[in-house]
Amino acid sequence: TTALEPLVDVIETSEMVLVTVELPGVEREQIKLEVSSRDVYIETNGDKKYQKTVELPIDVTEDNVESSFKNGVLSIKLRKNKTARKAVQVR
Repeated sequence: TTALEPLVDVIETSEMVLVTVELPGVEREQIKLEVSSRDVYIETNGDKKYQKTVELPIDVTEDNVESSFKNGVLSIKLRKNKTARKAVQVR
């Protein structure tokens, strides 16, 4: 069976990146979630198969990732990597 591509929303705040993924028909135990500094990979196994790599707008830290799954929606909170970019004064 070909994997479906879920609907995804990415919101960037001053402190974090919030990724929400719609996974209707999936149980929490069927979700595989992997996080790197620049993307999030989601895959599900079961009757409904979803697969998606979400590119993030800014580098995040892989530490302290918070995720929850409720009513078919996976929410992932990622903290921005403060050392990813540094402002440099142009002289």
